[in-house]
Amino acid sequence: MEAFRWISASSLFFTGMAICVKQLVALGMPEGEVVFFRLFLNFLVVAAWMAWRGHSFRFEGSRGLLFFRGVCGFVAVSALFLSVSRLPLPVASLLYWSSPLFVVLFSQVIFKEASPRALLPFLGLAFVGLTLLLNVRKEQLLGSYPLSSVLIGLGGSMAGALAYLAVRRATARVSPHGIVLAFTGVGSVLSLPWLFSVYETPRPEQWAWLLGLGGSAVLGQYLMTRGYGVAPASVVSSLNLLNAAFSALSGWVFFGESLAWAQWLGMGLMVAGIVAVALQASSRPARRTWEAHVVS
Repeated sequence: MEAFRWISASSLFFTGMAICVKQLVALGMPEGEVVFFRLFLNFLVVAAWMAWRGHSFRFEGSRGLLFFRGVCGFVAVSALFLSVSRLPLPVASLLYWSSPLFVVLFSQVIFKEASPRALLPFLGLAFVGLTLLLNVRKEQLLGSYPLSSVLIGLGGSMAGALAYLAVRRATARVSPHGIVLAFTGVGSVLSLPWLFSVYETPRPEQWAWLLGLGGSAVLGQYLMTRGYGVAPASVVSSLNLLNAAFSALSGWVFFGESLAWAQWLGMGLMVAGIVAVALQASSRPARRTWEAHVVS
């Protein structure tokens, strides 16, 4: 399956991005600085590519939606990086990539789209899995993870879902690369106060990881976009859960992280529920969108 190849490669680069984030924080770089450089480096690459290809930088008629998408994208990226730095990689990754669940829920409220009742059992299964993933010890709330870090991870997933819904309305007038440019541009500006409050001049070894972070993010975004071009978006969104699998392996290999058996069970139930929701949704007629640019 061609989409599987694209998304597998994309997942490897997004996992590499998460590893770079974790390593940069371990090297003492403030999280706000990491967020800024991730967004700004991506902005520079996309802007240079658009200028080279002669694409328009005008966004008439969709500026409000693009600003909203940029705000949601900034929140999603910030939440992802904060949760990656504070939680095991597989837990942070799965929390972030659970956004298809919130897309289904929010689409009913925002677009008044009626979801088939057949989705409800699978949504329930996914949330049961989430409960197992986070609550593995009765004597401790949410296992050994700080409640604030878990809520940040879930907040990032919700923000990513809202960004997707904004993109659905903007794609009639704005190209995919224009959407990415607006997202990274708005996010870079919004991250400036955070950057100024914590800024420390990056050391040489930090610059190396920052370049790896920027390159991984750009390549992961490009490869995922190719995946969305050859398969239904709902199917590709379920394949994005490969990020959680690669993150689990990377967390074990590079950072010595491990999960309890109940967490692995919860992760399996959550993945099964999300995949089932995505496949059920793919059977419903939908107009072509550029969901690939939701993910930060």
